[in-house]
Amino acid sequence: MNREIRNSNTKIAIAVPIAMQVAITMAVVLLVGTRGWDDGAITLAYSKTFAATGRIALTPLSEQVEGFSTIAWFLINSFVALFQPSFATAIAVAQGMTGLFFCLSILQIWLLTKDLKLDKSASALLLSTYAALGMSLSEIANGMEMPLLCFTGVGVVRNLYFRPNLLRAAAFGSVFLLTRFEAMVYYAFILAPLLYERRTKDFVILALTGTAVLGGTEALRLWLFSDWVPNTIYAKMQPPYHGDNLRELVKKVSAAFEVVRAMPLLFSSIAIIVYLHFACFLDAFNQRTELFTKSLYLFAPCSE
Repeated sequence: MNREIRNSNTKIAIAVPIAMQVAITMAVVLLVGTRGWDDGAITLAYSKTFAATGRIALTPLSEQVEGFSTIAWFLINSFVALFQPSFATAIAVAQGMTGLFFCLSILQIWLLTKDLKLDKSASALLLSTYAALGMSLSEIANGMEMPLLCFTGVGVVRNLYFRPNLLRAAAFGSVFLLTRFEAMVYYAFILAPLLYERRTKDFVILALTGTAVLGGTEALRLWLFSDWVPNTIYAKMQPPYHGDNLRELVKKVSAAFEVVRAMPLLFSSIAIIVYLHFACFLDAFNQRTELFTKSLYLFAPCSE
């Protein structure tokens, strides 16, 4: 009976967040549709041109340039473009795939919570918070690649430090590096603890894998575009993306405080999780504090 209850709680812990994410995805696809941010549509335009002509350009007549920041997402959408969907259908499919990778990320994080042996209620709260965060709304509306980055990133961590499997870690790591240009920095931080754990062989293998992926993409970039970085990086170094004045600095600092107002669910969830995890400690601490206070009260007349 207890085992059945535990299994039921486990299913609820993963089913509820995924159901939330599916509902959010469907709502965004139906209500936002083609009115999302332009970055997703730009990547789809490059994918459409590549599928039709084999050229990496905005349109078949445009100059060849790397005008997107995610090779993996570009290739996935290029495969979809082979079926020649309409603009609205291509956007809807991209939004649906973004929602799919959010769901896969939830599954990946859920497996990680099991490896960490987190309490079922804490796991459910954590996953529900992740599913309900505002970033999922914007990413799905734009049909962008960040949930793919999350899915593969957690996959690398889990297959390195919790359920060691070097082959799967290398596979996840390769896609991770192809998902965002700056992922190489995150990848280095993910691998660093291997040196602390004296897993030098694993570190070298995965470092060489990452070097091969990055070296291959850089060779292609030089051959096709005669450049070292994507065109989008140059764009983001110019106004209005990049500003050197004091106003821009103040804006970036104040943006950090927007999180407090924009994501109350996240912080309330963290508070509850911390409370659940340290409840026993807090109870013991309160008992000790109460005893200490009473002791002071008893000794106060003596001191007078």
